[in-house]
Amino acid sequence: MGGELSADGRRRPKFCSVYSSSALAVNTFGPFDESRTLPIPGAGAYRGGIEFEAQRTAGVRGFKPNLDLVTEPDNADWLYAESKCLEYLRPHGTAFSDAFVAKADKLLTIETARYYARFAEVKKDGRHLYELVDAAQLLKHFLAAKVAGADRRRVTLAYLFWEPADAPEHEVFAVHRHEADQLAAALVDDHVRLKPLSYRDLWSHWDHQPFLAEHVAALRARYDVRLG
Repeated sequence: MGGELSADGRRRPKFCSVYSSSALAVNTFGPFDESRTLPIPGAGAYRGGIEFEAQRTAGVRGFKPNLDLVTEPDNADWLYAESKCLEYLRPHGTAFSDAFVAKADKLLTIETARYYARFAEVKKDGRHLYELVDAAQLLKHFLAAKVAGADRRRVTLAYLFWEPADAPEHEVFAVHRHEADQLAAALVDDHVRLKPLSYRDLWSHWDHQPFLAEHVAALRARYDVRLG
């Protein structure tokens, strides 16, 4: 699972940690199997088997993005998801080569391909378009969704992120949301879209699903904490 299950010396695997983004995704989406519809606010409802820690090619040789969640029903839209717990609150340095720009030129709209080129140019100069959102990772995932769908499927790339219960009291979370919304607005495509969504907003949406009430209560008991 992307290194989440690998022990590091005397340390337990990261998946066992309360801050594991992979565990957050598994704990949240575990109850959904092929018999249950998975509702994602602002995106749609998905029905199909879920694959966790799934690799999909972005069309660049030697590289396969690792997605936290994938569901690819036979005759419906697809859902890919990247999960974040605390990662966006720490420095990140995901590499982004010209190979992704070249692939974007072939697959994506002119507007979006230009954005990939601009992002790469800024990154080469040691600057950042975003301080909190790992845009390089999401741009790679976006390409992977485009390659997989190949204009035959509509694919939503959900960017799922944890926030504390008192997020409005801490400016950093508003800044992070703004950055995620900016990136989503910059990626224009007829078949793939980036959908930023906090886990807390997702759970609130599920409050209206009777069979999920107990599950949502358990998720909040574990994750819905205040920073103070």
